[in-house]
Amino acid sequence: MTEEDSRITTEELHALADGRLDPARRAEVAAYLETDPEAAAQVAAYRRQNAALHAAYDPVLDEPLPELLPGAPARRQSTPRRAAAWRSLAAGLAGLTIGGVAGWLAHDAVRQDEALYAELAERTAAAYVVYAPEVRHPVEVTAAEEEHLAAWLSNRLDMKFRVPRLGDLGFDLVGGRLMVGETGPAALLMYENQGGRRLVLYLRRDMHEDESYGLQFVRKDGVSVLCWIEGITGVGVSGELSETELSAAAHLIRAQLAI
Repeated sequence: MTEEDSRITTEELHALADGRLDPARRAEVAAYLETDPEAAAQVAAYRRQNAALHAAYDPVLDEPLPELLPGAPARRQSTPRRAAAWRSLAAGLAGLTIGGVAGWLAHDAVRQDEALYAELAERTAAAYVVYAPEVRHPVEVTAAEEEHLAAWLSNRLDMKFRVPRLGDLGFDLVGGRLMVGETGPAALLMYENQGGRRLVLYLRRDMHEDESYGLQFVRKDGVSVLCWIEGITGVGVSGELSETELSAAAHLIRAQLAI
């Protein structure tokens, strides 16, 4: 994100993640994140880093100062001012340590996020490339049996699976089929508009991380993919569509899925 792209600054994203942004500005930044998946994912990463750092270092700041070594001059009686000074110094030293650790954690978190998204995006794109061109057998269960399709996928995926509706965007359900994730079943739903353009929804329930990651867009060889992760559930939508078109579909799907 650059200043040319938005008035929202990186410092404000940090402030939002730290809970230091004033309420009025917080609402504006939160609204902006709904339109910028990359910025939303970055704020989520900042918050995970904050949680990890607090868990690691808060207990240290609450520990009493150690006694001096034997033979050293006796320690003077502590006063509220002196205790506050020591606490400030301890916090400063911890901050120096945290700074180095934060860089490592940020690097590791980014790499982990990228790996999760890359795998999910690859499977979503493959689902589109393999099945979207099919004329006679694009799906196993057609839209005429939508109720059966929802019940079947709910049972196999161990979740209350609700078939999202994309009629507001001009896409109608073609049907769906059972797919394969990494270690368990996955689902594919296919949609088509009056112009014959197709969109694929791919959903799996075997993601490794029990965390949530925001929308992320990638495009390769003319195929667009937009993915997000909710705990163990990974969701991707794919098609030969623009980022704007795919984002609109993703937001509708995300609002309707019972994850």
